[in-house]
This record gives sequence, C-alpha cells and structure tokens, in this order.
Amino acid sequence: MPPLFLILFNMKSNIFLIFLLVITFFSCNSDKKSKEVQSENVSILNAPTMDVNNNDTIIVSELVDLYSQRLANKEYSAAVAMLHYVKDGVVYQIEDSVADIYLKHYEMTPIFGCKVQGITFRSEYNNSATILAQIIEGGDIEKGIGVTRIFLNPVKYDGQWYLTLLDKEAEGVKDIYNSEEN
Repeated sequence: MPPLFLILFNMKSNIFLIFLLVITFFSCNSDKKSKEVQSENVSILNAPTMDVNNNDTIIVSELVDLYSQRLANKEYSAAVAMLHYVKDGVVYQIEDSVADIYLKHYEMTPIFGCKVQGITFRSEYNNSATILAQIIEGGDIEKGIGVTRIFLNPVKYDGQWYLTLLDKEAEGVKDIYNSEEN
C-alpha cells in the first residue's frame, strides 16, 4: 500500500484533504488534563456550571456510543441525523445542506472502526466527546495508528441531551483551546 501522503495527493477532491486537516488541527489542540468522575472515559474539567448526575453520564455515553457505532457500521446517514446545532439558546436539527456536507465527508473517508475516547462535562452547552476513528486499513485504534479524532459537543436543552459538533464558534462553547480559561 502506498504511503498516506501519496494517497492524499492522488485524491480527485480537495475536500477530503481539508476535512483531514481540520480534524488534525482539532486533535492537536484537544489534550487536556482532567480528573476522573464516573468511569475512565467520562471526566469533568474544572467544576461544571451544571449538576451532572449518573443519569446524565449514562444518557450522554449512550448517545456518543450510538454515534460511534453508526460510523463504524458505515450508517453515515443515521449518524448525521443525530447531529444538532444551538442558535439563540435553542437546539435544532442540523439543516439538510449541512447534513449533506457531513454525509459526503463520511462517505469519502474510509472508516474501519471507532472507539469513544472520552467525554468531558463543562456546562449545558460546552462539553466534549471524543471519538477515535480508524481511517487507514490495517491501522490500530489502541495504538493510535491510522486514527483521527471526531469531536462532538453534547448539549442539554430542556432536560434532554443532544449531540452537536464541537466548534469553537458554536453558541455557548467557550474557547476550549485556551487552557488558561479551563
């Protein structure tokens, strides 16, 4: 199999390269030290500005696990249908045009397996869930070979949890990239 850089340069679409670069950028800025709460992959970074109970942990873990399973099973439409966004303090299903973009990215990216790396609670609109996605055949999720990260932001609205994409510009998300603020 040719090296990864040769595969990328032979791609017909620059969208795939941009998608990988964005994911790589986020993965380089995502490592934070946190204290453990309930399980090895659920943590609280500083003190959250909301009450996080065991039920919240279970619900969010199940949502993130389901998203991860759908990606691993190449059920991309079902995974993308789980995504929402926050506008003016209200949670909405992502628009069809945005869903189409993510669907195309997932269809272009070979995903050979997924694993939830961790979930961090901060506030109703400012959390993170990290999924490791194996994008190279023969890679190893456990060793980090051929793996990229997908970042989600579980948000709680009207007592219900939703998955949004973790975006620095998203409403309610503080700058998670500046360690002095967290």
